[in-house]
Amino acid sequence: MTAAIETSGLVKTFGPTRALDGLDLTVDTGEVHGFLGPNGAGKSTTIRILLGLMRATSGRTILLSSHILAQVENLADRISIVRDGKIVETGALADIRHLGRTTIQAGTTTPVTGLQDLPGVHDARIEDGGVRFSVDGEHLDAAVRHLGGFGIRSLVSHPPTLEELMLRHYGKRHGTGDAA
Repeated sequence: MTAAIETSGLVKTFGPTRALDGLDLTVDTGEVHGFLGPNGAGKSTTIRILLGLMRATSGRTILLSSHILAQVENLADRISIVRDGKIVETGALADIRHLGRTTIQAGTTTPVTGLQDLPGVHDARIEDGGVRFSVDGEHLDAAVRHLGGFGIRSLVSHPPTLEELMLRHYGKRHGTGDAA
């Protein structure tokens, strides 16, 4: 029989908290499967990952033969985020990514200074031969220009994921933990 839901080695961490610790689950097509546990056990986190509302830290998920979040990010022409019965953001993923933070990792020829003083820069960490930080979309240009003064050797940019964009709208009020 074909599995309707399958997770393998599913891990999700929130900072130091490991909400899912290598969860393996298979639910066959047509099977009614009870998913039980106390608050904080990981039920809602698992469901959010399966629905593509949250990205796993590691592991593999399949829902109805689809890798949901990866397919949404790669295939959807437009995305709408619904909250409290209303669409709060809609548009192409590329167009709404400016609403989140881009992660930058840069190798530089000289140590980077003053980055933490720039508006919109968060979590700046000096690393071996460079720096890693996140920056609000509207401040990305200024942050990259600042790095230019330190001799950029390498530059890797990760735009906000669909999960991060969702959490922008749901994270504060609904929380990111497992309360169901």
